[in-house]
Amino acid sequence: MSDEFGEEQPLVLRYEGGEGLPLLWVHLDVAGGTQIIPAILRADLPITVIAAQWADALGLSRGAGVLAQIATQGDDAAELWGPCERITPVVSDALDQEIGDNAVGGLLLGQDFLQAIILTLLGPARLMVLLRPAD
Repeated sequence: MSDEFGEEQPLVLRYEGGEGLPLLWVHLDVAGGTQIIPAILRADLPITVIAAQWADALGLSRGAGVLAQIATQGDDAAELWGPCERITPVVSDALDQEIGDNAVGGLLLGQDFLQAIILTLLGPARLMVLLRPAD
């Protein structure tokens, strides 16, 4: 690899969820608690959007910041990968209705977080390759 990438190994993940949505597990941390939530990648959104019920469960008030970091899976055995970014997501009551039985749909990960990583989607293989830029 060239010098533009950090020493950290890339993270390679297979798309999860139905309908071929590119999902990442995101570890969210606020003073009130932590959760790992499946996030739909939405590079078209300038700011991350979170469902009101996820925000309430975290103790995240509207306009407050949260620390976000990629998790390698959706349970307590997950390792954390890449940069930890402080983001201030928009809390959406309407997004509560979009959450499916698999918990997908309540977190739309926008540019405010995605700008901290290099993300390559390999559609036919249903793979995502994530790299962290060198500091």
